[in-house]
Amino acid sequence: MFLSLDPAAGAAKVQVDVKRVYEHTAVEAKPQTDEMTALMTLSRPGPRSPWFIDTAEYRPKAPK
Repeated sequence: MFLSLDPAAGAAKVQVDVKRVYEHTAVEAKPQTDEMTALMTLSRPGPRSPWFIDTAEYRPKAPK
């Protein structure tokens, strides 16, 4: 979800849900799953330039 987007200025803030799955190979255990929310700020130097991640902050996902 875009929290803010200003393509002319080359700035954006996004929030996405992330699910990480760790599969341990040394022990026979279930995969460990972490659900988080990522808040990222993005920028680009020009209108046709690629977007770059300036900051990324991960927080545990809030329970529903």
